Amino acid sequence: NKVRVMVINLRDLNVLYENGTITKAIDLSALGYGKLLATGKLLYPLHITVGTASARAIEKVKSAGGDVILSEAETAQG
Repeated sequence: NKVRVMVINLRDLNVLYENGTITKAIDLSALGYGKLLATGKLLYPLHITVGTASARAIEKVKSAGGDVILSEAETAQG
C-alpha cells in the first residue's frame, strides 16, 4: 500500500508567488502539497508550512531569507 504525496518544487513557488496565487506566508499542506523539493532557486523570502521538505529545499528557502515549518513528523527513513 503506497501513499501518494503531492510534491512541489521551489521553482514552482516563484511562479505561484508572482501570479498572486500565494503570499509570503503559505501553508502548502492546505493547498494539498505534502512535500517541498529543492528543484530550482527560490527568489522570494517565503515562510512555508508543509508536511515534509528535503534538507536541500529547507537550506535554499533559508538562503532566500525565508523559513520552513514542518507540520508533520518526518517518517523514519528506511
